[in-house]
Amino acid sequence: MLLDWIAPPECPTGQAVVAQVTTMAGESLAAQPLVVRARIERGGARAFRLHLRIGAEGESSRTLESDDCSELAQATALIVSLDLQSRAKAEEAGRPKAPPATASGPERAPAGEEGVTARLPATAPAGRPPARGARAEPAHARATTLGLGADLFADAGSLATAAWGSGVMAFFTQGPFRGELGAALWPRSRALASTQPGAGASLYLRTIGLRGCLNVAPSLHVEACIHAEGGSTRATGFGISRPTTSNGRWLATFVGLTARPFTWAELTPRFTVEIGTPLHYATVTIEGLGQVYAPSPVLLRLGVGLETKLF
Repeated sequence: MLLDWIAPPECPTGQAVVAQVTTMAGESLAAQPLVVRARIERGGARAFRLHLRIGAEGESSRTLESDDCSELAQATALIVSLDLQSRAKAEEAGRPKAPPATASGPERAPAGEEGVTARLPATAPAGRPPARGARAEPAHARATTLGLGADLFADAGSLATAAWGSGVMAFFTQGPFRGELGAALWPRSRALASTQPGAGASLYLRTIGLRGCLNVAPSLHVEACIHAEGGSTRATGFGISRPTTSNGRWLATFVGLTARPFTWAELTPRFTVEIGTPLHYATVTIEGLGQVYAPSPVLLRLGVGLETKLF
């Protein structure tokens, strides 16, 4: 394949587009003597406009527009990959195919734009060609993204009473998989002693969590997640003659679902429901009053938050 690629500097390079075509169509098909001319320019209804012609000068061209230049580069790779596969099928079936055109050289790029001519070797290295009829996976389905978010939680079972908490997190996605690293703070919750009115302990919980998710319903933007968190609890006695403060370790696991139904102005709201169980925790005991706190064996958490992609 011979690619004449003309694009502004902020767009992906021609070599990157050739690499995507090779990944989707396979080295054998990508090495075919097919001329592809692609030019991205600024303007139009969207920020960027792509003019794409595959094959001889007489063949029809395509025009696409997008606010994101990288999306046009990915679309170019996908269209070229599908075209290579269809030409290969037509040749195997004995149908005539238009002879490959001779490259007439890349067009001259306007001022401030980058002109790149990317070529593959005439013969591809030995490798396994893609299976017949295999559907090329879009490049964006495998792209890695990074982002940040914040959440507000409601919890039943972790502390002495139902509690509200807040947290922040960073995430990455790779295809249908998603990973998150987050931290959360649960403010004071009061645990009262049953044997002495007005006495008990104030509890605080701080956690750091890891969450792994799999997109199980792409059309609905729903993910199934496994979540593990660790942290510390802090208890301070009140209503007793000599109150003290102590710390204890906390470890819990959860399973749940996360939904992201829409995106608005680069922000994506998300809704989470989880059920879990504590694996390690410290009970709170006051001398003379006995135990005043232990978490529930079943934990329920609901969350609502906002997130945004960085790149």
